[in-house]
Amino acid sequence: MLEWPYRRFIRAFDAWQRRRAAERVERQEDLHIAAMYSNTNMDDPENNRETRVQELQSYYKSLRRAVLGESVDVEEEVADPDRDAFMRASKRNLAAILPPSLPGEESIQRLPA
Repeated sequence: MLEWPYRRFIRAFDAWQRRRAAERVERQEDLHIAAMYSNTNMDDPENNRETRVQELQSYYKSLRRAVLGESVDVEEEVADPDRDAFMRASKRNLAAILPPSLPGEESIQRLPA
């Protein structure tokens, strides 16, 4: 990951954060529904528990969609780097880079042995 371009890292980190947020929303939904079933005040016929639970599920479903949004499939991008124009350009540029040299290395190599 240290060699990834920063934009790819940002997208991967964003996807990870969205997945974590979606997991938290799902856990919160489970706890909220469990609280609805354990609340004895909901036993009253005036309080329609099933309708309230369906409303909660609908709300959390829309919340999960909002959290996930239009996520980028990072694994697909990593699996085929030849389709990415940035990666192709990076490969071309890496081929053109000269090996690193120390300052004065050429002068030292010209000295008699």
